[in-house]
Amino acid sequence: MKLDPIDINGKNLKVGDWVRVVAVPLSIQNMPDDSKEAFSRAVGETLQIESFNGIGCLELDFWPKLGCDTIWLEPYCVKRYRRYKKFSKRFKKILELNEELERPRYMFSYKVIWPVNGSHEESVLKLEYAQIDIGQGWSVWPEERRMEGYFSILKHKVNALQKISKCRDHIGALTYFDKIEIGEIVTEESNNAN
Repeated sequence: MKLDPIDINGKNLKVGDWVRVVAVPLSIQNMPDDSKEAFSRAVGETLQIESFNGIGCLELDFWPKLGCDTIWLEPYCVKRYRRYKKFSKRFKKILELNEELERPRYMFSYKVIWPVNGSHEESVLKLEYAQIDIGQGWSVWPEERRMEGYFSILKHKVNALQKISKCRDHIGALTYFDKIEIGEIVTEESNNAN
């Protein structure tokens, strides 16, 4: 089910709107402590909507106001504070970057369990891949010794499929982890939600 871009008071929301975070969803209870802290810091703050994801959550970036975190939040957890009249130069740059990120990409996901005597920091280092145009994202569940994430590359890059295939082979050959699962390479299309 896709969420409508409507705030807690029934006002419509658009990319570029300034919103005040008035609540956080109960689902943060199952998140790692650093994620809970990021959501907690956002409550009461005004942040600018940078994009909407495929299910309608808002992307709120803390930089430079609250730090380096970014959260995705349901629209009913915010109150529209101010509608832009004109985008700042900084925000125009953000939109250009988001447009680049919205292009179709090749990607694969992974799940790993690190050894009992290992750590999440060591796991991140083991999963680093030194190819400049391949991006990575991950989440960590320390109590389960688990990391899940993805690698991706924009489809329009030269030799994109070969590069992501080589990355997948590299990750699949790692012997550090107690368990590793790697998904197939798929094409992720853009989610132009609003």
